[in-house]
Amino acid sequence: MELIEIKCESCGKEIYVYDSYVREQMYCTLRCLDSANKTDN
Repeated sequence: MELIEIKCESCGKEIYVYDSYVREQMYCTLRCLDSANKTDN
């Protein structure tokens, strides 16, 4: 397992996750996830 840097889909902040955990869309906080869900609807 290796840590990689990706950017939050909502605010662009850098976050670090293991390469096995990376998803298509990643968010740094629940607030960013919630705001992304509100704009998708």
